[in-house]
Amino acid sequence: GIAADYTNIVLINLDDVGYGDFSFNGAYGYTTPNIDKMAAEGVRFTHFLVGQPISGASRAGLLTGCYPNRIGFSGAPGPDSNYGVHPEEMTIAEVLKQKGYSTAIFGKWHLGSQKEFLPLQNGFDEYYGLPYSNDMWPFHPQQGEVFNFPDLPTYDGNEIIGYNTDQTRLTTDYTTRSVNFIKKNKNKPFFLYLAHNMPHVPLAVSDKFKGKSEQGLYGDVMMEIDWSVGEIF
Repeated sequence: GIAADYTNIVLINLDDVGYGDFSFNGAYGYTTPNIDKMAAEGVRFTHFLVGQPISGASRAGLLTGCYPNRIGFSGAPGPDSNYGVHPEEMTIAEVLKQKGYSTAIFGKWHLGSQKEFLPLQNGFDEYYGLPYSNDMWPFHPQQGEVFNFPDLPTYDGNEIIGYNTDQTRLTTDYTTRSVNFIKKNKNKPFFLYLAHNMPHVPLAVSDKFKGKSEQGLYGDVMMEIDWSVGEIF
């Protein structure tokens, strides 16, 4: 067949995952066969640095290619933060849309939660997920002492469809939407950004993997993430 003149891009971002959390890097008590296979068949970057070691700023760097501080990003914006990605900054999604790509993000955004900062205003055709970290909600262990977080919204596009969503659903919901997006766009170029909330705390796993690892809830969560990667492949 004739080679396509474009490359489909699937970018999977795991939140707070550790170097040793995959079986090819020495994890034990569970295995990550799909991620291990990707590591074996692909290229591993084992000395990889981000602009800041924190969600919001590192994502700003990832999606714009800019040093976060240069574009006004320091730290992690919370529910009441009044800053986000500047409308004139080009995200990967905006660049690819100029080339005819379909674009989607499922998962954690964290580039600002006011409407102008959300994904649909910054190059993405579809968005489903949380606007910031999954622990920025009323059930934070330091709620009332350190934090006073409001209810955590779940977005579908620009619309809030619920609050404090059962987080055991998130990994599966993001995966289902990702697979559907790939199927829908299989004959044209697409960019899928899957930004899993897990394994950032609070940890949550579906019944499919609950109690399946020998490493407790964290291992179960990693097994479900590996399942997700397999479904997308």
